[in-house]
Amino acid sequence: MEDIQICYLESPNEPILVCNARVFGAPNLYKNYKSREDLEEKCEEDDMDKNISFGESESNLVAEILINNKIENEAQIVEFINYVYRPKSEHVTDSPFKLTNVSDKTVLGVLWKYTERFNKTTALGFNQWLKKQNIDFLIQEPERKVLKIQGSETKKLRIRILSVLDSQFHDEVADNIVSTIPRHHAYIKQLKDDGYEVIGYCRKSKKESDNRALLLQRMINILYERSLVQKVFVSPCSSAKQALSKRDLSDQDILSSLDQIHGNTQDFLTYVKEKKTKICVVAIDYAGFTTNMSDLKNLLKEHSNIQKIMIDLFFYKNHIKVFDRNQLLNCVEDLKQFDCRPAYRQKSK
Repeated sequence: MEDIQICYLESPNEPILVCNARVFGAPNLYKNYKSREDLEEKCEEDDMDKNISFGESESNLVAEILINNKIENEAQIVEFINYVYRPKSEHVTDSPFKLTNVSDKTVLGVLWKYTERFNKTTALGFNQWLKKQNIDFLIQEPERKVLKIQGSETKKLRIRILSVLDSQFHDEVADNIVSTIPRHHAYIKQLKDDGYEVIGYCRKSKKESDNRALLLQRMINILYERSLVQKVFVSPCSSAKQALSKRDLSDQDILSSLDQIHGNTQDFLTYVKEKKTKICVVAIDYAGFTTNMSDLKNLLKEHSNIQKIMIDLFFYKNHIKVFDRNQLLNCVEDLKQFDCRPAYRQKSK
């Protein structure tokens, strides 16, 4: 057991055993648990930091750190808010969360540190945005309170009593959120080192569209840039429920106008049939691949080299979901996640 250590990928609550060589080879992917001594030392350093005023060089360093953990899209902002601000009903004692009076302006003030998305947003506009995103803490009804601000002056505010994460942990939360893509890249590179070929697949519906080629090319580019795929196959006009074997049976002129593609669905099926290496298929959203559970199951049964299917939900949930072959063949609940056609969701800007 000397060559093995306990670490985790994303959640500290899900420990795994990994050999040292693999951990050293992918330091951005595998995270080590901190010892009690490390945690105590960090607490001491944090206490010291609170009593130190920053000089110019230190201020520049802080600014650099804040730039590094800037939250870019709305899915990441929602994740940050939902992590830091929880409904009062979820509060537990002896935790990093404290019951706090919170207004929408309070939340907005914290977000200004981590994103430029709301630099020109009014309090009313931010409140409307919170409702549109269906933020978790909105289930807590606000109370109107009169607060003293200076001398005899008062101000009426809509306040919620929420379970709020201590501010000393906010930077760490932001870092974890914005590191989704670097962790994803590290995972993809590890798959390639393990002998996987990573293939992208994208699909556009039959609905009439004036910019079909433009939208397909955008998806193709995302697959190459975000998931580092080695090839991309495209179904330019098909239904998400349509069996893969029934797609793209006729020639499509649109394929010639797309860059960096390797064929349509029929070419994809031929390719995976002929390849002997392990394959990971990547698609943007479940409907970007298939929402037909039985057809997906048949695909995995017929092509044993398709070992993983990866669904990119980055725009919606700041997350990339990975399914193992056996997981989809043996677990109905996991397979059911593909049996969907979500209502329209506004993509992050």
